[in-house]
Amino acid sequence: MPKQTVKIGNYSNVFFTYDTDMWVNEFDIQLHHIIAPLVRELSLRHPDWKIESSDDKTGWAGRTPHQFSKDFILSAFRITHDGEEVGRIDVEGYSERTYKMYIVNPRIRAERVRGGGAATKDLKKAIKMVEANFTPKSLMEVIDEAVKDVGSRVSNVATKKRYAVDDIMRRAMPGLRKYLRDNAEALLPTFIQEGVHPNTIDNFPDVYDSFRAAMLQAECVERDSGHIVIIRRDQYVVTTGKGTHLGNYDNTTLPEALKAKLGVLKIFEDTDEPVETIGQRISENVFYLLP
Repeated sequence: MPKQTVKIGNYSNVFFTYDTDMWVNEFDIQLHHIIAPLVRELSLRHPDWKIESSDDKTGWAGRTPHQFSKDFILSAFRITHDGEEVGRIDVEGYSERTYKMYIVNPRIRAERVRGGGAATKDLKKAIKMVEANFTPKSLMEVIDEAVKDVGSRVSNVATKKRYAVDDIMRRAMPGLRKYLRDNAEALLPTFIQEGVHPNTIDNFPDVYDSFRAAMLQAECVERDSGHIVIIRRDQYVVTTGKGTHLGNYDNTTLPEALKAKLGVLKIFEDTDEPVETIGQRISENVFYLLP
């Protein structure tokens, strides 16, 4: 769906991105009053940062249309530097009494016993926390984060595919073997009786192929085979499946085998769909390539 990005207020580096068919144009876009002072300070101190609130499915969007006003309130922001995320700020709480500024990135999570971010009402503490932690990641931090993303995403996708196959097999088993041996028309009454839509059965080969690809990929990650490729600025950082750094490459030095698979995966925006014999796009800049 087409996206539109607008600049917020007089800030040169604070933006809001949303779907073009949203009703947001009916509202006045405002910053949440708890987070606004922090956004203002960070914008002035770091004009090279991009501070963006977005309406998308990732869940870090801060959107609270007030029921009785024309204000569209932005409360959560993703901060990037040179195209790389350095952290996020948000509003924690459910009332004026409990509202706090919430600051989080991998470094802050690692320092806290229970993980998660840090919350404070004190603007000076919030600024200090951001300044200390929202700096570009080291190469090893980038690799560690990519390894975690690959493991998590591959495992989640494999689980989803298994559930999809299990669901079809469970509901269609009384007639599936005969269907595969004969034809769909002969078994249509059976499928309908079992509550399985004919389209579900027609799509079963595709679902099963996707399931097999996800299972194979999960096994490869577990065995530490394949490669992780991280696009970072103008370089390709290549590691093993478990994160052992193999080297940094550019367009001219990246091995052809990796370049070919990477070229295929770049076409896909879906991070929940493995490509058989190729691999999977994990996020915008992280890819897992099968051996």
